[in-house]
Amino acid sequence: MKIMSLNLHCLKEDNREIKWDKIIDFILNNDIDVCLFQEAAQEKDENIIFDNIKHTNNAHYIANKLNYNIVFHPVKIGFETLEEGLAIISKHKISDVSYATISKTNDFRTWHKRDYLKANIAGYTFYNVHLGWDINGETGIDQINGLLEAAKNDNNCVFLCGDFNYPDDSNEIKHIKLSYHSVSDLANINSLDNPTFHYSLDNNAHFQNRMIDFIFTNNKIKIKEFKIIFNSEKDYVSDHNALYLEF
Repeated sequence: MKIMSLNLHCLKEDNREIKWDKIIDFILNNDIDVCLFQEAAQEKDENIIFDNIKHTNNAHYIANKLNYNIVFHPVKIGFETLEEGLAIISKHKISDVSYATISKTNDFRTWHKRDYLKANIAGYTFYNVHLGWDINGETGIDQINGLLEAAKNDNNCVFLCGDFNYPDDSNEIKHIKLSYHSVSDLANINSLDNPTFHYSLDNNAHFQNRMIDFIFTNNKIKIKEFKIIFNSEKDYVSDHNALYLEF
C-alpha cells in the first residue's frame, strides 16, 4: 500500500497547473494507492460540475487526469474567494465517507473552522485533517481530542494524515503519540532534519522549516519506505512538502 499526503496550498501557487502535473507524474510513476490533500480548493462562485466539486477544484484536476476516485469536503472560506477543504483520491473504491467539525466554531465563513474527512479504502480507514492553532478560544489539543474520539472505535488499521500545524516536539503531537505511532518515528526519520513547511510567513504560529505534516497509525506497520518529497526548491509544488509512505 502506498500513501501520499500533501497540503496543496489552495489555488495560490504560481504556475499551478505545471505543479499539479508534477504531482500527477509522481502518483502515476509510483502507483500511489491513496492521496490525502489538505487545502483542496475551488472558486466559491462557480457552478458545481458533480457532487460538491467545481471546475477549478485542484484535487479534482489531479484525480481526473489519473482517473482516480475522489471525495471532497469543503471546510471553510479561504483567501476570501475560495472554498477550502479536504480531499481524498484513490485508484480503489472509496466507501463509508464521513466528516465532522472538530473546532469549537462551525462557521463556514471563518478560517478557524476545522474538520476531518474520513473514508475507508482497501480495508484501511483514513482520516484527513488540517488543524488550526491556539487562537480565539480554539486549541489544537481540543481539535486533536475530537479527532481521537472519532477514531477510537474504528476496528480497521487507522491512519491519521495531514497538516497538523504543530512540530514534532510540541505538546499537541506528543499527545497524539500517546495512542498512535508516528510513521516518521517508525521509519527513524529525524523531524528536525526533514521539514515539511518551507514558506516564510510573518506569523509566529507558522513553524516554517519544521516538520508539521504527519502520518500516524494505530498499528505498528512494517514500513518499506517513508520519505519527504517535493522538498527542494526546484521540486516545490506547494508551500508544503509531501509525505510518501509504502508499507
